[in-house]
Amino acid sequence: MPVHLAKTVMNLVSNAAEAIADAGEVTITTGNCRLDEPVPGHFEILPGDYVTLTVHDSGQGISSADVGKIFEPFYTKKVMGRSGTD
Repeated sequence: MPVHLAKTVMNLVSNAAEAIADAGEVTITTGNCRLDEPVPGHFEILPGDYVTLTVHDSGQGISSADVGKIFEPFYTKKVMGRSGTD
């Protein structure tokens, strides 16, 4: 559904912009991709033509102290009242 894609892109861009301390860039690119074989470990992604979407920011990245925590369900570095989209 288009609304889900729009919300996903808004959240990706919001997170990317928040990752930039001062001046920086958020870049969104799209492209086409042809898969000739299923993606290993994801056999429901069948061979065929797909669209790609990439969001990149010039932020500093995730610190080594935080990288081990990123999949914890309640771990966040978000600032109340500043982060996220509605």
